[in-house]
Amino acid sequence: MPTDATRPPRIPPTWVVRRAFAVRSRLRRAADAMLPPQGITVERTFLLAEIKMLGVVCELGIPEAIDSGATTADAIANRVGAQADATERVLRFLASRGWFARKPDGTYRLNARSRALRRDDPQSLRDWVRFMAADWHWDLWNQAIHPVRNGGSAATAAFGKPFFNWLHDDRFDAAATFDGAMRSLSSVAGPLVVNAVALEDVGGICDVGGGTGQLLRALLDAAPTAWGTVFDLPDVVSGAFDVLGDLPPDRWRAVAGSFFDQGAIPDGHERYVMQAIVHDWDDERAGIILRNVHAAMSPDSRLWVIDSILDPAERDDLSKAVDMLMLTVTEGGRERTQREWERLFAANGFHIESQTQLPLLIWVFTLAPD
Repeated sequence: MPTDATRPPRIPPTWVVRRAFAVRSRLRRAADAMLPPQGITVERTFLLAEIKMLGVVCELGIPEAIDSGATTADAIANRVGAQADATERVLRFLASRGWFARKPDGTYRLNARSRALRRDDPQSLRDWVRFMAADWHWDLWNQAIHPVRNGGSAATAAFGKPFFNWLHDDRFDAAATFDGAMRSLSSVAGPLVVNAVALEDVGGICDVGGGTGQLLRALLDAAPTAWGTVFDLPDVVSGAFDVLGDLPPDRWRAVAGSFFDQGAIPDGHERYVMQAIVHDWDDERAGIILRNVHAAMSPDSRLWVIDSILDPAERDDLSKAVDMLMLTVTEGGRERTQREWERLFAANGFHIESQTQLPLLIWVFTLAPD
């Protein structure tokens, strides 16, 4: 029987998630309308405490220190080498935000959210939390006024160079944290993408900007006769063996290169895929990437672009928050509306053949070359 740590997460179907988000947004607005605006303002500014304390519990390994049953804060603190009183206060706070369950006797247990913070969870988001709570990440947010006020780069203001250059040139530890965060997102998205795309009779699959191949692995596991290539920068793709190495050697390969370089993307694949790549770049540089993929494709090839569609309406949704991350971290990256995606694809030689929304409320565009 699977344990709490190994049980696959239950993700509802897309229509349920979409409706739940819409209902929650309406209820939140209705509740907020009955509260004093000053109280809401003060409450929301404490979101920084939630993010930082989630990072603290992940760094200390607190989710791993909680038994399958209920555990006292003293026992947890002793296991991770922390202060008991401070551990109690942090867990009490995070339990009030729904991250842990606090029993009437004051003991703590894991719930669905906190199980996903464990290292051994099959679709752990621990590394994503560590990325969002990292001290150097907050150095970026401290410079968030630059892109808003004058169009400059928050990363250049904080580090003296663009974010991705800084990661790979100066801070290998930060690059490892970022790469882990991307792997964690792929581990969640991979099974959902597999269910959303047609893999019958697919031969070669190329994951462009695919990191260490987490998404490619999910696709190859679902299509046992397919083979694949993971393509990324040399220091990133060097870790692909850890993810793909137990597959037969004729089923995968890792190719190092930059998707900005003409002719670098490997040709000869029936399917190309880019997950959370295009939104990192402005239209000009996104266009270069798309054109380079286009050049590697045959007329019968298809490109899967996995990204968000921003709803410009007032409704609260995750894509607007991710857009703030793009504004702050990247050099012109952005979330795009449906119309903006259509224009970008058309300008670079593609048309949308189909598109499917996943339960995470991101989309898979299937693009055909013109």
